[in-house]
Amino acid sequence: MPPVTNTTTFLTLAFCSAALMLGADPSSAHAETRKPNKVFRVDSSMVDIAEPNQHTSNIIFLNKCEGGCTIFPGNDDSRTNTSSVVAGTLGQTAFISEFAYGQAEWDAIVDCVTRVYEPYGIVITDQDPGANISHFEAIVAGTDDEINTSAGGIAPASCGVINNAITFSFANQGGQSGLSQMCWTVAQETAHAFGLDHEFLCSDPMTYLSDCGFDKRFQDVNAPCGEFEARGCYCGGNTQNSHQFLLGHFGAGEVTPPTVQVNRPADGAVVRSNFPFEVGAVDDVEVTSVEFIINGAVVAELTSEPWVINAPDGLSGEVRVEARATDNLGAQSSSSVVTVTIDDTAVDFGGECNADADCASRLCATDSDGAGSCTETCSLEAEEDTCPDGTACLAAGDREVCWPQGSGGSGGLCSSAPPTTPLSALLVFLGVFAWRRQRHTAKQDS
Repeated sequence: MPPVTNTTTFLTLAFCSAALMLGADPSSAHAETRKPNKVFRVDSSMVDIAEPNQHTSNIIFLNKCEGGCTIFPGNDDSRTNTSSVVAGTLGQTAFISEFAYGQAEWDAIVDCVTRVYEPYGIVITDQDPGANISHFEAIVAGTDDEINTSAGGIAPASCGVINNAITFSFANQGGQSGLSQMCWTVAQETAHAFGLDHEFLCSDPMTYLSDCGFDKRFQDVNAPCGEFEARGCYCGGNTQNSHQFLLGHFGAGEVTPPTVQVNRPADGAVVRSNFPFEVGAVDDVEVTSVEFIINGAVVAELTSEPWVINAPDGLSGEVRVEARATDNLGAQSSSSVVTVTIDDTAVDFGGECNADADCASRLCATDSDGAGSCTETCSLEAEEDTCPDGTACLAAGDREVCWPQGSGGSGGLCSSAPPTTPLSALLVFLGVFAWRRQRHTAKQDS
């Protein structure tokens, strides 16, 4: 059907070229020729535009078109598989070929789109809600020529939410390397159906800009509209805030907070003043800051890894240690509290000892010459290595301890007695002896 130019409703074809980490070489994300941006105006009677906050659903169905999808031309309605896009570009029934790749690739796309929309009251599913439930549908399959267009993706768009809109992200046309940008294509096309314009902002899914890194989120920024240069926005003004727009329509979602723990010192440990305070923090997107808390007061805050400081001066006796992490969406979580005792007469890790009581860690190991060195317990099953640099967690009988790496002999592996028996009574192999000799030599040289 010919375009109608006297309405404010339009179709937009979008190609997003930023990379999603699906195991592809990052350079491959830009290997394809970018297809040109196109904007068409169509008959506004073919879409059901919701007033603000009056949309009929918050569900986005990611459709891989198993066995192929038949899409009919007509008013946008995901429940009946009719599309104004197909009506405007093909003018007849379209057949979209099935997603051409494996389950792992599909799961990665679903997971990424879910994380992109996590801050909002939007549900992502790859199970068809059916003909009786209002929903938005994102077809992630096929090629652009199957609906007679030329783009990485295409969506109906207006200045509001289009109820039951069907959007298209052509997953099959870029080969395996094309999957590296598919998450952002899906995010951009579905957001077009909600009323968002392109943004001249590299970190937002609405961008056309490339070389933007491996992760994008709808940004809380008043960004210029535009593709490869700034322009006025189709729905008025010169900027848009994609994050606030989606919050305004769909409300806030349940954001997954970071996971945070105190790696060092261990709970119950005896430590010296200025002890190393190391934190492990992970998030499904990004940890942006970690606060180091001692006795209820924030003593330091870091905004990048490694998450480690030395405790401040002036501490004594028993102290409570914990950490709090914040992610890029402002979600916070705190670690459990670790209680330690400061004793400046205790020996640090690697220092000489005669018995467990000499060590800050309360763990003294001896080499074959009977020379003792303070060490620490650890866990081989832990997700992160908590041992100091240059050491690794090794099995030592019925317990596990931090031991020097590459120290020769048996690699520093030691035998152990039950925890009630001092480690000073244990047999430690030649590798540990080599470590002790190296340490003594270093002390003499200094």
